[in-house]
Amino acid sequence: MYLNCIEENPLADSLSEKIFETSRLILRRVEEGDRNLFVRLFCDEDMMRFLGGTWAVDLTEETLKEWREEWGKQNYYYGVIQLIGEGTAVGIAGFTEDTNPDEPGLEFSWFVLPEHQQRGYASEITGGMMTYVFEVLKKERLFAETHPDNNASNRVLEKLGFKNAGERQHQYDSLPGFERQVLWEIHSADWQNLKK
Repeated sequence: MYLNCIEENPLADSLSEKIFETSRLILRRVEEGDRNLFVRLFCDEDMMRFLGGTWAVDLTEETLKEWREEWGKQNYYYGVIQLIGEGTAVGIAGFTEDTNPDEPGLEFSWFVLPEHQQRGYASEITGGMMTYVFEVLKKERLFAETHPDNNASNRVLEKLGFKNAGERQHQYDSLPGFERQVLWEIHSADWQNLKK
């Protein structure tokens, strides 16, 4: 439903510049030229209000470098959401494995720039990640954590069939103010049922 194009064998070349595309969006590897996008997202008070506050510029640069270097290694795919045809970056998204030893499966997240919000991009890129994770990677579980007050993200996840697994408290070194989370999850079998 969400993927228009998956390379014939996407796992054969884990360093491909894009992992998938949807009807309007591409999830592509981070480039050096994405620095301003990262600063806009991670250093903006409004964008980071649910994650404990803004980052220092040097942390955004470290993150950009890490995402670029780790792309494709052990199911680590965090990249840039780009509009097909225009090349405009509208945000970032991705997923990785084993982020939390208590939570098996792939964890994912997304950020959409304010001027591109309320256009369905968060739902579309999340739907693309679901398709890729369950159909291509054949994983059993996909999950996300949101702040309890992040109503927009919570609505996106609920609309796409994720189940609210409850609120919890967990400390993250890189997100010191993100101490309360709602865990959202979907399993492959549930996703298959939603497609029917």
